[in-house]
Amino acid sequence: MLDKNVIRESTSPWSALAILFPKKSENGKPKFRFCIDFRALNSVTKFDTYLLSVFEETTSNLLGYKFYSVLDCYSGFWQISIKEEHKERTGFSVPSGHYEFNKLTFRLSNSPSIFQRLVDVVLKDLVRKKCWVFRRCNYIFPVCARTCRDWEM
Repeated sequence: MLDKNVIRESTSPWSALAILFPKKSENGKPKFRFCIDFRALNSVTKFDTYLLSVFEETTSNLLGYKFYSVLDCYSGFWQISIKEEHKERTGFSVPSGHYEFNKLTFRLSNSPSIFQRLVDVVLKDLVRKKCWVFRRCNYIFPVCARTCRDWEM
């Protein structure tokens, strides 16, 4: 994350707990997921009430379509910068040092709303006309068309 400029070294007075959780792997070798416990920060956060997409609403619009296209926003949250004055609040410590996030991260209470709003702005002319957006972590599922000919703009 340091090499990708997602985090940077920090002197922040904030420090959330960093945890490694075991996760399943296909080859049976141990793998771990790096998680940060932002519950203390989230408890003092002013919540963003932006409406998130509803799974049932999105999937009900998919009935009758023959072709689907999937757009995966790889590391989607990491494409969004955090305001400079807010970065210190994302501080966390690990044995190698103290760091803070430059980019949006999981487990912050407003991350899903911020990401959803950005996707809705970027795709504003297409949403509910040519595609349906469903936020599932950082994935977007646009629907192509009933036939490939229907997809022409």
